[in-house]
Amino acid sequence: MSWFINKGSPVTEDRAFIRKYHKVWRVSEGPRQSVAQDILMFADPEDNGAPIYKDGGDVKHLARLTADLSCIPVSELMQKLGKDGKMYCKRPLQLSLIDAID
Repeated sequence: MSWFINKGSPVTEDRAFIRKYHKVWRVSEGPRQSVAQDILMFADPEDNGAPIYKDGGDVKHLARLTADLSCIPVSELMQKLGKDGKMYCKRPLQLSLIDAID
C-alpha cells in the first residue's frame, strides 16, 4: 500500500497537492467503464509513521473516488505485454487535492 500524502505535507487552497499514479488490468478482462480508488486516513498520534497494510493500525476509510473511463476509446488505452506473457491496459491518473476548509 502506498500513501498519497504524508503527515505534515503542505496542502493549501493556493497550491494543490498533485499525485500521479496508474491503474493496470488485463486486456482479457475487457475495457473498464470506470476505475475506483479508496482514500484512507491514518492519524498517527504517536508519530510512528503510516502502516504498510491498511489493516495494520487505526486506518479509516474517508472516501471512494471513481473515474469514468467510458468516454475514452479503447484504442487510446496504453497496452503492454506483461512478464507473464499476458497483455495489460495501463491508465495513468492524477489526483489533485486542495484544502478549501476555512
